[in-house]
Formats: sequence, structure tokens, C-alpha cells
Amino acid sequence: MGGLGKYINWPREPSASGFMIVSTVYALILQHAGVKAWVAGLALLLLHLFTFDPILNAARTWDMRVMSVLAALNVAPYLLILAIGNTSLIPVLSISIVILGIHFYTVSRRKWRDPLVYITGSAIPVLASLVIPVASTGFISSKALVFWALTTIHVVATAAYIESLLPFREFTPKGGLLLWIPAYLFIPYNPLILIALVEPTVKFSRQALKPVKLDFSPCELRRLGWREFARFMIYTTLLLAILMTA
Repeated sequence: MGGLGKYINWPREPSASGFMIVSTVYALILQHAGVKAWVAGLALLLLHLFTFDPILNAARTWDMRVMSVLAALNVAPYLLILAIGNTSLIPVLSISIVILGIHFYTVSRRKWRDPLVYITGSAIPVLASLVIPVASTGFISSKALVFWALTTIHVVATAAYIESLLPFREFTPKGGLLLWIPAYLFIPYNPLILIALVEPTVKFSRQALKPVKLDFSPCELRRLGWREFARFMIYTTLLLAILMTA
């Protein structure tokens, strides 16, 4: 990939674009974004979507020039918003920096194809649903924040679950369940959240108690990817409905 493709490209993995789009749109709904906020939010979403793969590819090859340009392009809108007085961005940007730091620290200690690199990296697409609603509306909604946290826990636990299924990976089958447990800390916020937690809990518990490995074939991996995305859609839509009624 060269030329403009080094800087702008749609995510190769459907899950990355799907997670980013669905989580951000749902978070903007929970934020009760107005028309101007929707326009600003979708513009930021498109920026992150089209630069997501290029910046990760540049990081893998240590292409500092491309990394610098894309990092500046992604950060500039938030610095501008901070400059005009939206201080609500400070805590969410701080959380984002911590999550990105954890991922790239993991990369520095392990190989790119290590399970922990994939698991920590799975939280990155969902970061858009944390920062974009705050940047576009100027305030932090507790509902949107809880939605982001529970969505992040789900995608990270699911990444661990998938890693334990792959026959060419050595990762504990209990990883998904262990990473999923913190989701239960949010039940006091709204007890109805328990409804959304049931199916993932069953899925992670089955793998922890009776581990299985998938047959390694491109067709099987594609089916797994689409099946997990369908589960993601059901989970996040349930969360949206529950939090909207709170």
C-alpha cells in the first residue's frame, strides 16, 4: 500500500469499522446530541475510520513520518475544541491516552501477533464512542460513559474469548470470563443492565468450563467474526434500550 493509501484507507477488518460506527452512533443517541453535534460527531467518526488502518500499519512498520502526520490529524480537532473551552474533554482524553499507552506498551514487550496485543488493541475502535460525544456536545453524559465502559469490557472480553478458540493460539480459555466480570460492577447504576449481561456470561462461562478449539479455515474464521459481530449488535442494542429508559 503506497501513495494516498498510506494516509487514508477504510478499515480492512469489518469488526473494527463496525465497532466504531455502532458504538459511536449509540453513544451520540444516549448523549441526546443535537443536529450540529451529530454533524460534528460524524465528521470526527469519518476521520478516525479512514485513518484507523493507516496509523496502525505505520506503527507496525515504524514509519514515523506517516505516524506523525496521522497522529496530528487525529489529535488536532480535539486540541482545537479544548482551546475554545470544552474542558470536559480532558478526562476522556486522559482515559484514551491510558488505553493507547497500555496497548503500545504491550506491543513493545511482545510481538504484534501476540494474543495480548490483539486483546488490548480491541479496545481502540470503541474509544471513538468515548471522545466523540463529549467533543461534539461539550459535556459528559453518565449514560454514554457507562455505555462506553460496558461496550469496551465486552469487546475486550470477546477478543480474549476468540483468542482462546483459535487453534494456533495459546491463550487461557478463562480469559474472556475473567475480563468480563467487571461488567457486573455497573448493575447498581441500573439493575436492568443484568439483562444484557446474560448471553455474554453464558458464552464466556461455557468456554471457561468446557474449552473448545475451532477448525482452522478461512471460512470458519469468517463465520466466527460475523457471529460475534451479531452478538455485539444484540448486546449494544440492549444496552442502548436499557439506558435510554433509565
